Amino acid sequence: MQIIKRKVDSNLHLHRLQGGVEALFDHMLCGHALIAYRKQNGEFRLVKATLVHYQGDFHKEFDPGKIDGAVVHWDVEQQGWITFQVENFLEWRLVI
Repeated sequence: MQIIKRKVDSNLHLHRLQGGVEALFDHMLCGHALIAYRKQNGEFRLVKATLVHYQGDFHKEFDPGKIDGAVVHWDVEQQGWITFQVENFLEWRLVI
């Protein structure tokens, strides 16, 4: 029951943030963004992220419709692909 509730909560959160998240993905596919979110343990994270190399690294196009609770992104500082849970997303800003 907990797993189902968590998936429903994630989907509702994604739907509520739809406009902001879609704009974030659009921007990250060609540039960088600062993303604020909380890790599962509650720790606050602010990361410079991008999806510019997604297609080259994963050999497929990024499809926001296939997000199932976790959002993958390249952490510029850590130099690696990481994820955050949709329900832990706080906000984002452009990096110009």
